[in-house]
Amino acid sequence: MAAIDPSLNSLVSLVKSNRKPCNTIDWYSVQGHFPMYTKIELQNKFYGYLRKHKQENPDLVHNHKWTEQEKAQILSLVKIHGKNWSIIQNYFPDLTLIQLKNKYQQLRQKPGQDRSLADLCNELSIQLIKAEKLLEKLQ
Repeated sequence: MAAIDPSLNSLVSLVKSNRKPCNTIDWYSVQGHFPMYTKIELQNKFYGYLRKHKQENPDLVHNHKWTEQEKAQILSLVKIHGKNWSIIQNYFPDLTLIQLKNKYQQLRQKPGQDRSLADLCNELSIQLIKAEKLLEKLQ
């Protein structure tokens, strides 16, 4: 097996130490140690490593457990911002663009689930619009 580069070793170590109780990763803290990389580049580098080394690092493998509110929020945000995943990711800073896109596609393929989330989605849409208007006034 080929050795991994020292920066990747550091990245894996930092990811392990910056895990939150809900099993998400504080990517902004990790990025502070790698100013030459963007958050997305670090996520891609880490998840690329993880795909190849799952067996060696079972403690790093996790799936985000989506709440009903998060599912409704992503549907609502796509209605507001379209598929501008960079903007939507601001609402989910611990998740990657790919995770967001995949969850959205998964929700779109389950029309029954979309309907069951409609009320929550509408409520969140209204709250988000109000929050954005308030932010505009404050700026």
